[in-house]
Amino acid sequence: MPKHLDSVLIIGYGTMGQAMAACLNQHRPKSHIHIIDPIDPKDVSVCWHADNRAFTRSDIQPDIILLAVKPDAVQAVLQDMNGHTIQAPIISIAAGVGTEAMMRWAGHSEVMRLMPNLGVLAGQSASAFYAPEGLDREVVAFALSLIACFGPVITLEREEQMHAVTALAGSGPAYFFEFCRLLAEEGARLGLEKGDATTLAVQTLQSAAAMMRENPDISCEAWCQKIAVPGGTTEAGLSALTKDDILADLVLDCLENAKKRSQDLAGID
Repeated sequence: MPKHLDSVLIIGYGTMGQAMAACLNQHRPKSHIHIIDPIDPKDVSVCWHADNRAFTRSDIQPDIILLAVKPDAVQAVLQDMNGHTIQAPIISIAAGVGTEAMMRWAGHSEVMRLMPNLGVLAGQSASAFYAPEGLDREVVAFALSLIACFGPVITLEREEQMHAVTALAGSGPAYFFEFCRLLAEEGARLGLEKGDATTLAVQTLQSAAAMMRENPDISCEAWCQKIAVPGGTTEAGLSALTKDDILADLVLDCLENAKKRSQDLAGID
């Protein structure tokens, strides 16, 4: 493994590929970022390739590969790379696709998984990382040093935990966006200007998250108790959310549906 990261190859330049490239450009400006995608993004901050033919030349072999294609494209992409002898450690962000299969398709064992979320755009992703047992420690350390700029990373002991991570963190920002939308829309229905309601909803969620981050020893239940004084407005609002476990059941259904879809992508019954 190289001591310094000189070249990163991102395969797939959709939303997450672009987010990772932007984050790497900000935090690792000396690294050369190459992308492979059928469509030229017209992005001067990266070196675009329509396919992998350029990487058959030894002078631009990547130090590490970030695989950011959709799950159903992983096999074809890795087999094509194997056929063109592109040999570099791979970090895949594809939901549901396991390392065992990817090693077989890639023709080598230096395959890891990362489940980030769109928070990468702000360097604030909640991510989980998995490296198969026996993988060279230097390779793992190199991979972790690369993804550190994306935001906090937890390391998983078991690969099957990735399905739960995908449901909770990988898809999680969308749940918060939807909840924020509902807060703003219903706030406007109560008489606020729509823009004001959106500002209040966003800042409320942001400040609540900041307080939790800065005070990790205080539980969510304790925070609710601090705000929900007996007979007050917060207690009245929370009673609607907690009545008959309506919200808890919705959240469970949400996570179980997302986890099941991740398992479907992995071919797990």
